[in-house]
Formats: sequence, C-alpha cells, structure tokens
Amino acid sequence: MTQLSFSACTPLGDRVKGLSLRVGAQMSATEFLTTLREGRAPGERYIGYITSTYPLVVASTRGCCDRSPSSTPCKTPGSRKGWPVS
Repeated sequence: MTQLSFSACTPLGDRVKGLSLRVGAQMSATEFLTTLREGRAPGERYIGYITSTYPLVVASTRGCCDRSPSSTPCKTPGSRKGWPVS
C-alpha cells in the first residue's frame, strides 16, 4: 500500500481526492482492467468484477444521496426519488 504524505493543514477533501487518484491509477494499471478496456476479459471474470464492485457503487451513491430523512431527494436519472427515467 502506498504511504500517504499529507500536511496537517491539507483539507480533508484534498486528501480524499489525492488518495482516490492514486488508487485509481494503480487499479487502472492492473492487467485485468487493461484487458477489460481492450475487450479481451473473459466473461466470467468480468461478471465477477461487476458483482464484487456493484455493492460499493450503490453504497457510496446512497451515502451521497441519503443524508437525512429531511434532506432533498437525490436527483440522479432513474432514481425513484429523483427525476423520471425517459
């Protein structure tokens, strides 16, 4: 794992962004994601990847949208609380 080096004065948002950029670059350089981009990934491996990452995507999206019961509903296309799907 990459060691992080942040100043105590670095805003949290900048820290999160920096970490996500580094982790994203590391993931993007993996053999699997390279073959996936090139369309050469075996179907069962692709399905395994999607089924393992899907819950993370849903959880992070819900975390951004469902702040509190009184918050404004999430306005993502296709969401039940948001805009209608066209």
